Amino acid sequence: RKWRTILLFPHITQCEQLRSELDLSYSSLIDQQPIANRLFRLYCLADPHICPIIHLVDQLHNLPVSNASE
Repeated sequence: RKWRTILLFPHITQCEQLRSELDLSYSSLIDQQPIANRLFRLYCLADPHICPIIHLVDQLHNLPVSNASE
C-alpha cells in the first residue's frame, strides 16, 4: 500500500507546464532518446505493413558509403 501511493502519477494540472518545456519533435524523441527509438521500432515491427519498411531502412543504413570524388 505504501508503494502504491509513492508510485502514483501526479495530477494532470501539476504537469501542464511540461507541455511547453519539453521538445516533442520526432528528432528529439526518436533520434536522441534510445528508449523511445527502441519502442518506436518495436511498434513498427509489430505492424505487418510497416515491418518491411523498417527492414529496408536497416539495410540502407548498413550499406557502405563510397566517396563520389574517387
